[in-house]
Amino acid sequence: MEAASSKIILERLKEEWMEVADASVYRELELEKQRWMLFALRDLKTTRLSGCEDSRTIQVSTSGATKVLSLYENHASFLSALSDPITEVHHLHPNPLSTKSYPNTKPFTIQEPTIQLPYPDNSLTSIHAFSLPTQFPASSIPTILKECHRLLSPNTPSSQSTLHLTLIDPLPISSTLGPLLRTWLEDHLIYNLERQFLCITPSRLFPMWLQDVGLRAEGSMILTVPFLASINTMEAEAILRDTNQGTGIDKTGIVKQELKSVVGRMLWKERWGGFVQAKRWWWEDEEIVGECERLRTCWEYSVIDAVKEG
Repeated sequence: MEAASSKIILERLKEEWMEVADASVYRELELEKQRWMLFALRDLKTTRLSGCEDSRTIQVSTSGATKVLSLYENHASFLSALSDPITEVHHLHPNPLSTKSYPNTKPFTIQEPTIQLPYPDNSLTSIHAFSLPTQFPASSIPTILKECHRLLSPNTPSSQSTLHLTLIDPLPISSTLGPLLRTWLEDHLIYNLERQFLCITPSRLFPMWLQDVGLRAEGSMILTVPFLASINTMEAEAILRDTNQGTGIDKTGIVKQELKSVVGRMLWKERWGGFVQAKRWWWEDEEIVGECERLRTCWEYSVIDAVKEG
């Protein structure tokens, strides 16, 4: 994966993954798809931050950390693979990774996610909580963020204790949202989220909640990445051809735009797909896709590094 280009990552993500009956094999295939998606997210993040003066902001590996918590995540295998062998990756989950397959993982089995975390104060260097917005009602999110603050160790001159989040809203940017997609989302998703009191605007509320609990210290970062809901590659080539006035088409730019769209859609599906009550996805409706391409409907996802104060 480390040597894969944007084109290879895109081709891998667009592959048709075979269906299997064996549950353990199916889970491994699901983890493999997730790893490619997360690698693409990391690659896009690094690309966007490559011009930053503070090189600490583009460090995704947990090199030098002693204890890392994967909080209710399905992606601990990706985190484990990135970590140094001496790093302990604690996996708190109803079905945690096994130490046989991932030797540096410390599994902790729970029946269901709770807002009280079974670790001592100041015991962790970093926490990764990929799916936090959908685990609890909105009213409970500040409490679980306080727990994360409690678990993170005090900062030192050489390291910062950080909560890592990746957020995406269920709705796209309102100014780009057309009536067909709006109706689909309201009928098949938003009502169900509201019924369960889940947060439907995490990108707006999480930064405020993090500030309130002391997780916005110096070194914190919020990186917002926009992506098109659907991209028509033929139209994109025509636009680039006109823009470049016959000097050629930057195929790399088209690939990266399509990669952002594919990854963003996968992220949206993983985050909110379990709450959708419909027989097919909105991107399987040609009229909705056409509307998205015509209006250039755009989502955003946010990568947050929230540093503990003190």
